[in-house]
Amino acid sequence: MDENYQTQDNPFSGKQKQSVPTVFGLTPVSIGVIAITVLVFGLGQYMVYQMGIASAETSIVLGGLYQPLIVYGRAYWLLVTSGFVHIDILHVLSNLFSFYILSRSIERMYSQSKYLGLILVSIVVGNLFSLAFNQPTLSYGLSGGIFGMVGAYSVFLVETQLIRVPAIRNNLIFVLLLNLVLGISVSNINLVAHIGGFIAGCFFAIAFSTRSDWSGLRLHSRIAGLLLLGIVVFLVLRVNSADRYLGTDAIVIKTYYKFHLDFYADYVRNVLMGGI
Repeated sequence: MDENYQTQDNPFSGKQKQSVPTVFGLTPVSIGVIAITVLVFGLGQYMVYQMGIASAETSIVLGGLYQPLIVYGRAYWLLVTSGFVHIDILHVLSNLFSFYILSRSIERMYSQSKYLGLILVSIVVGNLFSLAFNQPTLSYGLSGGIFGMVGAYSVFLVETQLIRVPAIRNNLIFVLLLNLVLGISVSNINLVAHIGGFIAGCFFAIAFSTRSDWSGLRLHSRIAGLLLLGIVVFLVLRVNSADRYLGTDAIVIKTYYKFHLDFYADYVRNVLMGGI
């Protein structure tokens, strides 16, 4: 952010300054997100290259958004865990690069709890959009959270009028174009989840805005956001079937047993194969 942009026309530019301890310029929440993502990616690489487990099965074992587990087992925690799962090196590097660029500005806009809330809400809503509109059977990645950050940052720039600063505006355009290109060029990217995350981030930022003349907009956005969320959840709950992949399911269950996660392996086996 341009900290020198302090004028009477921009009375909100101090909003991004939060006194939070940092390491390498990153706050604890950002470090935590990056650390978890890297650790899960490392475990995934071990499973793929040392244990010989295919990428799809690995991503499911690590907590990817697998529709059959949601539809038949109501495994709603996957709405969160899938955001930290990456298997492909390009996927994880591009997401962490985008996250790093955005986090340097956004992590100072909110308290740490609100910042974490923004990331998690955007991941969850993005995944809900994916399920509601019957997107790929399996999806994962931090992109929903990143697009939520983009949405929140866009609203913040409008709220504070920093959108007028060319360097800041160009930085936002660069991040948007980068993620758009990756969304088109990288296979198995869930564009619906990106859209859902972006919308969630916009609503989140408006709901927690501090601009005095936005009081009406804050109220209306909160109402509209809750209504939209209710509709999406309703659509998700109406989904009562999902494609089954018995070979994949068997490998996933076997892998959980290998890791001595018997209680979870039993649960997954009952969900995916109990009725067969």
